[in-house]
Amino acid sequence: MKTRLKLILILISYLFVSCSDDISHQMIGEWKISDMRVTMKNVPEQLLTNAKTLSLATSYQFKNDGQYCMTISKNSLEHGRKHKGEMILDPKNNQIHLKTDSLLVEKNGNWALIEKNDLNRPLFQSMSLKIEQITSNQMILSEKESNGVIYYALDRINE
Repeated sequence: MKTRLKLILILISYLFVSCSDDISHQMIGEWKISDMRVTMKNVPEQLLTNAKTLSLATSYQFKNDGQYCMTISKNSLEHGRKHKGEMILDPKNNQIHLKTDSLLVEKNGNWALIEKNDLNRPLFQSMSLKIEQITSNQMILSEKESNGVIYYALDRINE
């Protein structure tokens, strides 16, 4: 009986570890936001329109070494911006935490570093996103706000 219980506990532990490895492995690569949905009430329409414009111009690159890059391409509201830093995966809660340490802006077609943190602290408040769903080609992320939730659909752009 004790052997059977130990075997069951080992199997359960293995399943948790393999699931967390699976999520991190599936996330590696380049993703582009293809849709945004908001469940907030009483938000001005222009604010929602601007948020959608920025979202649809945003892509993410998640790397094997735990680094990430979020790029907002040039659009009607932005000249182009990149956030680079550390990605921390919390598979227990299906969360990713993005801690920015470098901010770059696009100037004349080139990326210029405008702020870098050398003190091992994030430049900006870290961003936490919940992984609602992930497949090999699509990921649904959510971001809690004070009065609701923003959902992002991301499509893989490179294998």
